[in-house]
Amino acid sequence: MTRRAGTDFRVQFPPMVLCTDNAAMIACAGYYRYLMGDVSD
Repeated sequence: MTRRAGTDFRVQFPPMVLCTDNAAMIACAGYYRYLMGDVSD
């Protein structure tokens, strides 16, 4: 990261335990969209 003059904000990163893979959530959302007929070409 680069520090710039005149900026007044802090960058925060979550703990690693909160940075998990969300593949199961994406798969579940895709499954329900598929059941509703929402498919792409």
